[in-house]
Amino acid sequence: MMPNTTANPAMGPGSQGYGWSKRVLIEYTEQMALVLAPRFIRVNCMHPTNCNTHLLNNDGLYRVFRPDLENPTREDVLPAFTHFQAMPIPYVEPSDIAALAAFLASDDARYITGQQIRVDAGSLLKFPNGPS
Repeated sequence: MMPNTTANPAMGPGSQGYGWSKRVLIEYTEQMALVLAPRFIRVNCMHPTNCNTHLLNNDGLYRVFRPDLENPTREDVLPAFTHFQAMPIPYVEPSDIAALAAFLASDDARYITGQQIRVDAGSLLKFPNGPS
């Protein structure tokens, strides 16, 4: 299983490389799934939205989302985080991603391979071309 993300939070220098790396993971997942399928090895890619980890919860990112505040807090950015999903939540929990990983690793998913699975609360549906 390969983690990926549905969001591209940086729409500046480096964002093209970030987007390119996501596309590479998608293609790599599909190619590896095809190559490894005869050996019953499954390869899938998980695409979470914002996840409640240190990658989301940090002062630098808070300032990106709230440049109007000198020292924005987590509470200051929650409305901005919620804006990205179709479901009214600011982020998913790591346990949500872990549950998908456990399912994909289980025998219940024994014939699921080469898939791109989003755990994004509808963010890609809301912003198919990325947020503007």
